[in-house]
Amino acid sequence: MSSSDSSDLRSAPSVIDLGTSTDLRDIFVSSLPPGNYSGVRIKVHRIENSDLAGMSSPEMAVFADFLAGDRYSVIVEGTVYEGGTVRPFVYRSRIDEVQERQFAEPMVVSASGPVTVTMLLGTDSWFRSSTGALLDPADPANEGPVDDNIKSSIDVFEDNDRNGFDD
Repeated sequence: MSSSDSSDLRSAPSVIDLGTSTDLRDIFVSSLPPGNYSGVRIKVHRIENSDLAGMSSPEMAVFADFLAGDRYSVIVEGTVYEGGTVRPFVYRSRIDEVQERQFAEPMVVSASGPVTVTMLLGTDSWFRSSTGALLDPADPANEGPVDDNIKSSIDVFEDNDRNGFDD
């Protein structure tokens, strides 16, 4: 959001593999007009046909699981260890979440370089109750709490030095 007006830029959909050691993801904005921006808004939502416009068939194939059934915005594949038993799971969510963040100081975008905004996903809380107990992702009764946890775990901030902290 520019301090003088707003700019809505829509990036291509992406699949984020959270199997790595970090929950930080950089979002590069390269086509933002130069200016001073007072905040950022990010939307996590179910994929739409218009999101896939202009993609090649191999690019679209990456999103096949997200397009199945009721269309999904988040798919988590993992393993549950319970009572000495290992059980794989797939959790599918249809969340639509908008996160807005106002910057303490305006983010200055110049014509000479890209801007980095970082999205932090606190995945350690996704399958835990408010008391810290584990929530079984296969139990339909846990869908609401897990979806709420996913929504509340999303944070975005300016991070041009890419250190994982708000600049």
